[in-house]
Amino acid sequence: QHDDCDDDSSSSSKTTSKVEPYMMMQHHQQQQRAKDLVTMLASDRTWRRLSHVYELATAVAAVSNNYRGNSGGGGGTCVDVGCDHGLLAIALATSGQFTKVSGTDVSPRALKDGAMSNYERVMSLSVADITAVDPDAD
Repeated sequence: QHDDCDDDSSSSSKTTSKVEPYMMMQHHQQQQRAKDLVTMLASDRTWRRLSHVYELATAVAAVSNNYRGNSGGGGGTCVDVGCDHGLLAIALATSGQFTKVSGTDVSPRALKDGAMSNYERVMSLSVADITAVDPDAD
């Protein structure tokens, strides 16, 4: 019986090892999409400031989704408190890790002129617009 257990665990690790590269590739594509949007709406410098928060939020969400058995992502809500221009909330919405992303700020002007303006710009984009962004242009 002990040998049977070893065989089961090795087949499980083989399945995991095949899935991990796919998940890493998917994460990289989602991160690149978020970076492209932020760079297009603001600048590469802005992405560099926001990227560590994006990485932390998506990593925590991935662990939480995996814990709940939802390894494909898309679980839970994320709230960007003090969202200002809304770029982090927009980037997190593209991550695929959340079913809902909300941004809030004490400044009505920041929400109107920043977050909502950027949201409307993103909603009017096509995939071609996003993929045509030159990340080196700054």
